[in-house]
Amino acid sequence: MLKGFVKPLKLVVLFMAILPLSCATILHPPSNSTSLDDSHSIVFGKVEVTMDGQPIDLKSDSLLNPKEMVIHISPYVSDEAINQNEFKPGKYCFKVHGDQDGCFAFVVPSGKYYFVEFDYLGILPFKSTVGARTYMPINGKVENPYLMTFEAPPNRAVNIGTIKNEFHPLVANLFYSKYEYQISYTNDYEAAQKWFLESNGNLKDKISEGVTETRPVSVTDK
Repeated sequence: MLKGFVKPLKLVVLFMAILPLSCATILHPPSNSTSLDDSHSIVFGKVEVTMDGQPIDLKSDSLLNPKEMVIHISPYVSDEAINQNEFKPGKYCFKVHGDQDGCFAFVVPSGKYYFVEFDYLGILPFKSTVGARTYMPINGKVENPYLMTFEAPPNRAVNIGTIKNEFHPLVANLFYSKYEYQISYTNDYEAAQKWFLESNGNLKDKISEGVTETRPVSVTDK
């Protein structure tokens, strides 16, 4: 289990054919530098996506059908200060590509962060772009809002675990789609550490496990 981990809630997200209110504008990703100092952290981990229990390959199968996950994050200050504007993206974002088997690593200023939005670009059937914010009950798409946070300690490369995205189709066709959606953390620290050190062996003594939390929040529907 991840240190400081709180068992995630089960939730239902109902996706409509197009979700313009929950898909934020994509930002440029943070620096991919592997240098560390007393004011920056490297965050690494892995993303898994399944559809009806079967893993989805995140590798793009053609130039006409690119696949990509874009995950938005922002510094956490308080529940009252979380981003409740569905048109406003997170302060930072990072991309997850299939050629890295869902693994990711990025640099941010040290501190505590929360996940603002998960965007699934070309990943789900019959959709090119789908996004969701777990803490916002936008038009009823999120039934039980909850917030996902993680710590990024200074001068460390911190593993925040594997983020599991599970979709269960209720209706999926060219005209309308609706899914049950669950998201949770799991920990595979040894495998994540091995992947990270393949290209960042000089940071072996800087790696640590992350403090990650998932908990319910109360927000108003905008």
